[in-house]
Amino acid sequence: MVPATVLLLALLIFTGFVIPYDYIPPWCRWILYINPIAYGYESLMVNEFHGRNFTCSSHVPFYADPNTSNAACDVIGAVAGQSLVNGDAYIHSAYRYYHSHKWRNFGILLVMVIFNHVVYLLGTEYVTAKKSKGEVLVFRRGFIPKSATHGSDIETCLPGPASAVLEKNAGYESSQVCTFKGSTGVFHWSNVCYDIKIKGKTRRILDSVDGWIKPGTLTALMGVSGAGKTTLLDCLADRRGGVGILTGEMLVDGKLRGGSFQRKTGYAQQQDLHLATSTVREVGDLIPNAGTV
Repeated sequence: MVPATVLLLALLIFTGFVIPYDYIPPWCRWILYINPIAYGYESLMVNEFHGRNFTCSSHVPFYADPNTSNAACDVIGAVAGQSLVNGDAYIHSAYRYYHSHKWRNFGILLVMVIFNHVVYLLGTEYVTAKKSKGEVLVFRRGFIPKSATHGSDIETCLPGPASAVLEKNAGYESSQVCTFKGSTGVFHWSNVCYDIKIKGKTRRILDSVDGWIKPGTLTALMGVSGAGKTTLLDCLADRRGGVGILTGEMLVDGKLRGGSFQRKTGYAQQQDLHLATSTVREVGDLIPNAGTV
């Protein structure tokens, strides 16, 4: 963030206005010629000052008659004996801005925009981004190792970049390749009750709720508004926030939920927004272990 701020400040300073052209050291004047802000700023200045005359507010020497040829305005670009200062003469003398450069600068800006877009598009086409280490490795067709299990999620244990695996032929084998399958545990709950206090009175939100989730599936919990769908999901996923009293049995393969159960589960609420074009696989990436809860 700091280099970008420094670059922006440098572009704003080297426009020929903050530091006029004559005051810029010769060894860094080249920044003016590659600075798009300088071209745009010059065109704006020329557009404002061209063809305008400004009345002097003071003159030198102050004791002389302003209407005589011995007095002049105390502004750059003033002419002796004149009480007006021409705008073109002012920006030319002070900043070396010329009216003839207005449309030339506009054309230069268009060329810079087109050139930068071409460089950006070529860069995104040929520069390969660094591979993410947290994604599941998907082998290219015809390059799946024999030791990999077809039809299941694949996680590589091979050292080095994933591209090295893709370059191997179909007969490639390694004892270091490991695979994993999705959730196979059955999650069920029995006689789940949830009581909270509202205005000093105990209210039962969930009353003896039973159910189970088939592993490897995406289960939808249906019901009318206010039936307690979100409350049930919060209780099953252990995300109540410590409010209320929860009773009943919530088991995974007949065993009580472990301390890591909350981090392993996920669910989509009714107010969540999803793309209509998302596939089942993309939804599964957004909702880890969606088949569990």
